[in-house]
Amino acid sequence: MDGAIPNRFRVGELDIDLQERSAGGHVLTEQDCALLIALVSRDQGVVSKEDLYREVWGYRSMPRGRALDFAVRRLREKIEPGSTKPVYLTTERGRGFRLKWTRTVGPTRDQPSVGVPLARTVWVGVRAAVERLGAKLGARPRLLTLHGPAGVGKTRLLVEAVSEDEPPLWIHVSAEPDPRALLNTLCTVLGAVSVPLTGEVDALCEAMVAELAGRGDSRLIVFDGAQEHLALLGMLLPTLLARTEIRVVLTSRVRLRIPEEEVLEVAPLDEGATLALLAQRVEVAVGHDRTRTEELRCLLPLIDGLPLMVELGAPRLRMLTPAQLLGRVRAGPGLLGPMVLEGVARLPPPQQTALQALAAFPYGVTLDVAEVLLAPFGDPLATLGALLDHSMVVRTQPNKGLPRFRVLWAVAKLVQEADPGQVVSAVVAEQAARWAGSDASRAVHRPGGGDLRRVLRGEFGQAEVWVHALERAENPDAACELALAFAHLMSWEGLHRAAIGLLCSLKAHTRLLSLAAEVGVRLQDAEAVDQMLKGAGDAASGAGDEARQTLAEMTVLLARDQCKRAAGPLQDLHLSFGPDPWMRGRVSIQEHLMFAKLGMTQEAEQVLGVLASQAEAADDDLLRILAAVCEGFHAFQSGEPDRAAFCYRQGLPLAIRLGHAEHEAGFHRRLALALQAAGDQEGARRARLQALSLTTPEINPDVQAHLLASEAEYLQRAGDMEQACAMSRRAAELTKRGTQYNTTMSVLHRVVVIGLFAEGEYPFHQQLDELEARARQQETASYRVTIHFVRGMLALAEGKTVRARELAHTASSACQAIIGMVDGAYSLGQVATLAVEAGDLELGQACLDRAIEAYTGEGWTRFFQDDPWVLRAKNGLQHTMREG
Repeated sequence: MDGAIPNRFRVGELDIDLQERSAGGHVLTEQDCALLIALVSRDQGVVSKEDLYREVWGYRSMPRGRALDFAVRRLREKIEPGSTKPVYLTTERGRGFRLKWTRTVGPTRDQPSVGVPLARTVWVGVRAAVERLGAKLGARPRLLTLHGPAGVGKTRLLVEAVSEDEPPLWIHVSAEPDPRALLNTLCTVLGAVSVPLTGEVDALCEAMVAELAGRGDSRLIVFDGAQEHLALLGMLLPTLLARTEIRVVLTSRVRLRIPEEEVLEVAPLDEGATLALLAQRVEVAVGHDRTRTEELRCLLPLIDGLPLMVELGAPRLRMLTPAQLLGRVRAGPGLLGPMVLEGVARLPPPQQTALQALAAFPYGVTLDVAEVLLAPFGDPLATLGALLDHSMVVRTQPNKGLPRFRVLWAVAKLVQEADPGQVVSAVVAEQAARWAGSDASRAVHRPGGGDLRRVLRGEFGQAEVWVHALERAENPDAACELALAFAHLMSWEGLHRAAIGLLCSLKAHTRLLSLAAEVGVRLQDAEAVDQMLKGAGDAASGAGDEARQTLAEMTVLLARDQCKRAAGPLQDLHLSFGPDPWMRGRVSIQEHLMFAKLGMTQEAEQVLGVLASQAEAADDDLLRILAAVCEGFHAFQSGEPDRAAFCYRQGLPLAIRLGHAEHEAGFHRRLALALQAAGDQEGARRARLQALSLTTPEINPDVQAHLLASEAEYLQRAGDMEQACAMSRRAAELTKRGTQYNTTMSVLHRVVVIGLFAEGEYPFHQQLDELEARARQQETASYRVTIHFVRGMLALAEGKTVRARELAHTASSACQAIIGMVDGAYSLGQVATLAVEAGDLELGQACLDRAIEAYTGEGWTRFFQDDPWVLRAKNGLQHTMREG
């Protein structure tokens, strides 16, 4: 077919407008337009199925399935008078399809062969970018370069922004085989007819500019894909701009770097926009189809925010699952492989090696780190600037942290196939060793470790790259130290699996496996934790290692509430760690936890004094935080909510300074309980909402579940049962994704009690059964009391009074183990209520008397005045006495 494909034509009596994407009254989809372009390009000829699959879907060979047949059928419904008997879009048996069409008579908006390309797809991106480019073009710049990586949408952005009133002369540079051909095309469109067709390129440039000079021609010329003939344009444009009024716009993967050049960076889409675009192309509802959305999300690292990658990948997702496409792209040359290979080949060898160094880090590096990594290859800033100029590296701005410089995935895949050599490995290991220092694992806990914490948090995604560089450099001590520092920070932010994976990826070491076991108890995976403890024992090589293993075993036992088994090795541990306040502080934490769980309040408070001095001696903010938590716990348990609130407010700035998200949210949650007990209901609600705002179900499911359960409890007391039950269900659902055993138990404990107030059928039978199954393995009596209480209240609702009395006596006996603890106060009120409503007034009064005797002081007096279960039991007793 001669000339360009027309934007407008007719099929029978129907007007087709590809630019407006309309066919009479029908709207044409992107796929419809692509099919029509392929058919019209043959000028009434037959197009084979193989060609259509290649041109429309991007397949190299005929796929299985009937995607083409379905697409043709949908198109016929729009352009044929009767789609069952096609007249214009016909099937040529054994050959393919043919479209009969005619050119539109009269004026059209068809572009010449060098005109603005047809916008085959809807605009994807930020509308502000179009407006910004439109404003720049409106200012009539002499030389503007749209710069960005392959596939980022530079051409599509320019098509969207150019004025229809003043269409530019659009030259497709990549279509010109050599510089002379490009010059000849330029002479033709500008009317420089006297320039010879042959000769040296520089002489031809001079002749063309001489002919154009003085004409006053101020047209706009677009060189699309300018990186293909950058040397010619770099020689031609300074002279052309100096001697004529012509204006030039380039789209290029490489900056021209001449004085007249203005550069507009075209940035990749962010992850949210990329996911939305990909989901739209494969018809997935992001807000509703969570499973499919998560499958697509795994492709985002390979797409790099490039719309072209989406356009190339989406058709393949009609044939392959996301996992299959991920595997094929990783195994093959990549969707943008040829373009990337050509770009890398332009770089001088030192820059290619520098690119290999940066490509080792999938999430990019900060400027400080980039300067260290690139120092062996010349001026680091000049090298980084050159890589940015050639669109091999992009600058990203994470939600948290400093800007980073990241190699595009397609680039990284190609350069990593070459051996980066000892130079790159040594540079990476040297930087990692600086971070590790002599005690990185302790430095991250200290007030002066803020810079190290900030840097390491920014490297979570590639922690293994740094740590394994030290291992390959035969520096195992530094590798161990850095891995521990990373793992501590990861666990603080709820990234428990990532922390354990990093620790277990190194050579077996007692320090690593002991911490992995301690973090692992939050994952509720008993078998994996026991394997890590065994591995720590096998790797132990001295008394210090054995002590670390014992401490890890104690931590695991206490997390499982097996307090009696944990009591034995305590004294030995204090002696094993000698004068080291950092390690002895961790022993004291476990010792305090054990005494608190066993109800040995006096012993627990004695440990608390020791813990505070150890925290100061070690200059350890985490120990200070835990000491504040423990002190607040004792104040609350002693009926002094005001003092408890003061302790929590003291610890909160420490958690913020460390960036310990879980403890920060925990302080707000505890503060809410203390303020509520002190009578400040509004302050308590603000603290609860602040705690919720600091966590997310994705990162902190345990903390979020605990906070939701606490808020549901408040709503239940306020009488909003509909919201309380809804929040309880969300909390219970999150426990399925949670990693902390005790949090799961606490949430279930609250949820099943809230359900007693719901109208209609009791809504939390499943959670009650789960709590009962888990409580059989626990030494904590409060959970067993809750189970007996709820079962008894349900028995009363069914009219089984005798059964309810039996359960009240069983629950009363279980309360004995927790008298003096906070849970004991709540539990006695619950048992008293159950006993009174089951008709056992003597037991009900006895439970109230035990509570008043065990919990003395002004704070507890306030508590018993407000606790709904105590009030309900008292009211029941008074009502029964009046009736009697």
